[in-house]
Amino acid sequence: MQIDLRPVRRRVFWLAICFSAVALYVNSTVREYRAVRWSNSTAASDLLLATRLEPGNAEHWYRLANSTFFLNPEKSEDAIASYKKAAAINPWSSRYSLDLARAYLAANQWQEQQAAVEHALQVDPMTPTTLRAAADFYLLQGQQARAFDLLRRVVQYDPERAGEAIELCWRASHDADLVMSRALPRSAEHYAHFLQFIISQNDLDAAPVVWSRLLSLQQQFPAATGIRYVSFLIANRRAAEAQRAWEQLAAADSTLRPYLPGANLVVNGGFERDLLNGGFDWWYEKLPGVSLSLDNSSFRGGERSLLIQFDGAVSDAGIREYVVLKPNTAYEFSAACRAELNGAHGATFEWSDTNRKIALASTDEMIGDSPWRMVRTSFKTGPDTHLVVVRVAHGDGLVRGKLWVDDISLVEK
Repeated sequence: MQIDLRPVRRRVFWLAICFSAVALYVNSTVREYRAVRWSNSTAASDLLLATRLEPGNAEHWYRLANSTFFLNPEKSEDAIASYKKAAAINPWSSRYSLDLARAYLAANQWQEQQAAVEHALQVDPMTPTTLRAAADFYLLQGQQARAFDLLRRVVQYDPERAGEAIELCWRASHDADLVMSRALPRSAEHYAHFLQFIISQNDLDAAPVVWSRLLSLQQQFPAATGIRYVSFLIANRRAAEAQRAWEQLAAADSTLRPYLPGANLVVNGGFERDLLNGGFDWWYEKLPGVSLSLDNSSFRGGERSLLIQFDGAVSDAGIREYVVLKPNTAYEFSAACRAELNGAHGATFEWSDTNRKIALASTDEMIGDSPWRMVRTSFKTGPDTHLVVVRVAHGDGLVRGKLWVDDISLVEK
């Protein structure tokens, strides 16, 4: 009897196919596992094996290039070859192109470097990290205008990186006009940010330039920015510039117009308006042994007064105001006070010339328990006096209790 072997052959055939498929799958899995394991290594030999196992994987070539370049910078040519392979496999990665540009830079291949940077910008024209890296390359090449154009886009697309971009532009040029013209959008927000930065650098030449350009936009900006600018000028004893800027700020922001001095040269002398803590309004700070508050339960005029509470050895109450005055001119000062103070010495108002740092006048001490009363003094400015400051001070020793102040006035005689 003849046996039909065809079913057996079919089974053997299909088993062979299955075994082959399993073998191929296992081999592929092993190769992939080895490639992944080697690609995660920092050893160039392992990374090279990963590229041989998976030559079409751009990331393997990129990691090999990084290992070659960053561990052995002198092998920039080898790194360039690997970066180029990664970029050829995945030409849409700006990261590959930018690192290729770094390798070209190390090899002094300027044209190739610029081509790699431009390719990165072509495939990734809006990502701030790409724009910033490209700007760095152009700054190194001395192409400042191109770099600033790229940093302008960083400022536009990523407000959180605006400060970093502005600082980089300033370090590269120290030219406020250039930074605003090429690196900043015509926006009050960005100009104000730049002004804050310039103030932090204590640059008295650049700050007025930025302030003037900010005003020329005729856009709204935070009043706090203008107040800080005026305070910066005051702190540097630029009295005339500070006065002009304060008037410009009030013209731009109507909420600040009540803070302009009139016949009474002390701004907000009745404490009816919020304290701005800067500019030509009251400046205040927290000092040990003293606290400041606005009190609407006791006042001489209006609806509230300044309450100062003392508890310790206090020489300064932590509140002051700057006033622009004329040279060689007589002035009269007055203030309403109510006291509940105990100590060897009381509190006084003191006027000083900020330029010569000398005292001009002080009132009698306010001590003991007294109802509302007026304290007065007068003084004459010197030939070079332009900016003065008034503050509440205290002599030696401990003082405890409360002092209310209201209706402060300084007028020209």
